[in-house]
Amino acid sequence: MLGHLKLGTCKEYAHLCVALLRTAGIPSAVDFVPQWGNRSLGHEWCAVLLGEGVTIPFAPGERLGEHFAKRKEDRLPKVFRQTFEKRPESLRMIAREDEMLPKVFDTPCIADVTDEYMETSDVTVCLEHPELAGSRFAYLAVFNDREWRIVHWGRICGKRAVFKSMGRGVVYLPVYYGKSGMLRAGDVFLLDKHGWVRSLEPDETGGRTLRLKRKFRDDRSNQFLQSVIGGKFQVANREDFSDSLTVHVIPKLEDNRYHTVQLSYEGEYKYFRYLSPDWSRGNMAELYTFDAAGDTLKPKRLLGNFHVRPWCGVENLFDGNVLSFYDSHDVYNVWYGWEMERPGKIARIRFLPRNDDNFIREGEDYELLYWKQGRWVSLGHKEGNADGILTYDRAPLRALFLLRNHTKGHEERIFTYESGRQVWW
Repeated sequence: MLGHLKLGTCKEYAHLCVALLRTAGIPSAVDFVPQWGNRSLGHEWCAVLLGEGVTIPFAPGERLGEHFAKRKEDRLPKVFRQTFEKRPESLRMIAREDEMLPKVFDTPCIADVTDEYMETSDVTVCLEHPELAGSRFAYLAVFNDREWRIVHWGRICGKRAVFKSMGRGVVYLPVYYGKSGMLRAGDVFLLDKHGWVRSLEPDETGGRTLRLKRKFRDDRSNQFLQSVIGGKFQVANREDFSDSLTVHVIPKLEDNRYHTVQLSYEGEYKYFRYLSPDWSRGNMAELYTFDAAGDTLKPKRLLGNFHVRPWCGVENLFDGNVLSFYDSHDVYNVWYGWEMERPGKIARIRFLPRNDDNFIREGEDYELLYWKQGRWVSLGHKEGNADGILTYDRAPLRALFLLRNHTKGHEERIFTYESGRQVWW
């Protein structure tokens, strides 16, 4: 049936790929991460097995070894392999029949292969109230944008548990697991890129000021931001812009949000356009021009490159939807703009590059929380402003934070605050 699939998830593609490779006599298996370490969901893929612990991750349509080269921003807390034979070291084989196990570990056909993918560290965790565990095992969980999800297990020995081969650069929460679900077992901590453990339980004896610009990690949004650097705003009195005047060149920008440019130039002009840098495809979400009185200069006629992807035309630039955008099929000499109702002078430009709508939005309801002993504690609600920055005073030190938007959206990501900026985990 796999061969007749028109569309599937990574699970179906991985099993299809393994079946094809094994047909050709190539050793392969399905490997998976139960939950990404810094984003939602988990993932499954095909692994080509070269022996002696050498593994090449692979998916249909990719070159060998490219799979995680395309996912450099995604972190792996643990990687497991699906096996045919029962593995004596698996949790299901070690646990008693009456011990409840998380679904991911309730199988004997699973092998830990994390060390084949990255540098790891063994982590010893001090446990609180191990008598509450209800079993001989403790677990480590990671955050999936809304809740904590279990990714590994360790045997309880006294008031400690050792967790083998943990992925670095990930925030973990020790938990117990039983009939009532998960129960906090210890302090949340960061296993940094060097393998050092840092507690993230808050220090409430001191406080500091936080200036927050987003509620979710900005990897993809930042890619779109970089693509507009060097873009030019121009005015002209000829429709072909042969007499164009460049009134602003977009410099390096730090944040993908609304940006306002105040202009000063001589003369009045009839046409306005944005000239995109090569290879950026003109990726802009919103674009408005204003006169000296602050009134919006409405286009009389749209101009430019109309060889665009479906539903990605120039009309998206002033539809009020920050998630719609212009996107050209072409990569060179991409521009768009409009003829104004009459020659005049533009006093101000307001633009927003293509984005993920996770920046601070004016008028929306935000709440900042920090993690303390197994629960989220609120630092209060604030309304988003035109500057795109929320300021919170007297926030605890060394804490793990979460910024929630109660107006809309579902993407939220834990972060720490270091050297004046949000660091996402």
